[in-house]
Amino acid sequence: MKRMILFLCLLCFLNNTFSQSDTIKWEAYLYIKTFLTNPNRYLYEYQDTTGNIIIPQGKYSNLSVPDEYGFICAWKEKAGKDREYDVGFIDIHENILIPFSYSYAIPFSQNLACVERDGKKGYINRNGNVVIDFLFDSYSSFYTDGVAFVKKIISQSKETLPDGDERIVFNTKRVLIDTLGNEIINEKHPYQSIKENFKNDHFLWIQKDDKWAFFDPKGNQLTPFIFDAMHPANVCAYKPNLYYGQDMRWFYKGLTVVEKDKEYAILNENMEYVVPFGTYQWISPMSVGGLMIVKENNKYGLVNHQLKLMQPIEFDLISNEPAIYHEQNFPSFWAKKNGKYYIFDTLGYWKDSIEYDNIKLLQANFYLVTKDENQWRMDRYGAKIIEDFTIIKSACAGFVASKDSLFGLVDVEGKIVIPFEYEDIFCDRGTFVKKEGKWGTVNEELWGNEKETIRQFIPCKYDYITYAWDDSSDSKNYIVVQNDKFGKVTETGIEIFPCLYDGITTWVEYGPNGHYVMIGNKMGLIDYSGNLMIPILYDNVTCLFGTKWAEIYDNGKMGLCDKKNGTLFLPLEYDYIYVDAFWMDTDKPIRIVTYKDSIVDILDEKGNILQSDVSERDIKEKYDINISQYYTLPCSYELLLMMHNRTFNPPDCMLEIFKTDNQSIESIYYNME
Repeated sequence: MKRMILFLCLLCFLNNTFSQSDTIKWEAYLYIKTFLTNPNRYLYEYQDTTGNIIIPQGKYSNLSVPDEYGFICAWKEKAGKDREYDVGFIDIHENILIPFSYSYAIPFSQNLACVERDGKKGYINRNGNVVIDFLFDSYSSFYTDGVAFVKKIISQSKETLPDGDERIVFNTKRVLIDTLGNEIINEKHPYQSIKENFKNDHFLWIQKDDKWAFFDPKGNQLTPFIFDAMHPANVCAYKPNLYYGQDMRWFYKGLTVVEKDKEYAILNENMEYVVPFGTYQWISPMSVGGLMIVKENNKYGLVNHQLKLMQPIEFDLISNEPAIYHEQNFPSFWAKKNGKYYIFDTLGYWKDSIEYDNIKLLQANFYLVTKDENQWRMDRYGAKIIEDFTIIKSACAGFVASKDSLFGLVDVEGKIVIPFEYEDIFCDRGTFVKKEGKWGTVNEELWGNEKETIRQFIPCKYDYITYAWDDSSDSKNYIVVQNDKFGKVTETGIEIFPCLYDGITTWVEYGPNGHYVMIGNKMGLIDYSGNLMIPILYDNVTCLFGTKWAEIYDNGKMGLCDKKNGTLFLPLEYDYIYVDAFWMDTDKPIRIVTYKDSIVDILDEKGNILQSDVSERDIKEKYDINISQYYTLPCSYELLLMMHNRTFNPPDCMLEIFKTDNQSIESIYYNME
């Protein structure tokens, strides 16, 4: 079924004269792009303003918007050839301006169009004459600076594919060329990397010997190679639900922040230091409005693009970090000093002259503020929002809110999406709701859809529910709990396997498609459908990434078993087993080191003994294996199975690892309540 989405662009064209001296009078036309859900392609057409079809839908496989001279890049699929095209240029009346003699093309820029012939790319002018020969392996438009980055072909060779066919492979280098094809600069020696941002900035950022320098588009070096990093401004328009929308400006309001040897400075477009290195401990990238956070003597302040101190350097913390998944335009700053919180606008002024007891950043850069035990929401401009419910936290595409001691969901504008009739709500790849002490799910398609009705996908009958990281299925599946036992259901509540297990993991990291499970104090492995893979008989089971085995451990002894069917490869009788296998180096033979009764043997992947009664020194010298380094009891996160309504204390070995790494013990507890 066709679904008309995306956009309608109203384009008005003035009288223009071609190099052929043909004059075409332009009117207003509608450029219509239609998305086909199956297959994943588009259809294009043109209409006049009264709805008459000028170029019918489907006549061309692709049509561009006319440029200022009326050139439309048009694609026609070759008869009997799927996704092979003849490409040329036409006008709105389908007059052929440049013949359909290319296999690929992009619209004109700087009066040159990049076209493809015989797998190679070159540039033509509006008369169809080749201006820059077919020397490249990539497409690029010319920027307003009259330069383009392309991959220039250095050499070519033939490669035989698994089916016996051959293809041409190009060896290339990335080069910057001008509109005559002259090579200005390239990414081979002596430069490690070349970056450009010609959409917004007219400079090159080039790396040599691990240091960076600025160049102009003509290849002239503007600064020495002394910088470790540049910190551009992230300047974006307000776009709710935009995932990491970015519009990076290297120089915003004529300034950029650079870093050298962990010191910071501010540079202008004339490559002059307006704030020298060493002035501040740290300088943030510039935000909308031109503000930068500066740090001095471990205190923070705000400086604007005119280098005026807008807030004194006396705060314990200042941040303008946005809530991810939503707008990225940093509309305001929050700061903390002496236990109180403040909000500053994009120019650095104290927004509302209020000292808050607490501030929490919500989605879409809304604030949840607390003052004198009262709590309310503020918009991205610092205005208080009057609502008859209380926002609790960010969730899904909006907020969990409470009213009359019950919970519901509202969107970022405060519209009620799920009514206030639940005891609790949380979101984690699903919208989970609690009623009468039990958990279920409701549909997620509610957000932004006026016509969607609320449906109870999984009924509220479980003690707990969470998302199963089941990557073997196109649909969502969930781990559920009943009477402190774990099971699994589909997103519509159909049982995959019943609630049988005392513990379960939502997946097996770097392992087979399955779940570690526990009955009593014994572990095993099941697949995503609940079929037994490794019997639930062992103190610990750890799947070895890049191998066909899992380590098993029980009563102080170790063995190896097959991950698919649980059959023993090495019996459960060894003091220690180390498998020397690295998944990225498939040519390296797998070696198995066993330790039993103070005797070390080395086995191959079939279990044959390669060397017996080996000394630790020989293992280190011949096989680069330090047995003393690996001789420890199995200790892994697999022991931290999800346990309903209680914290599962990790084993002593895990506590020692976290103590050595100076990590918080609480970070490894997984308490579902």
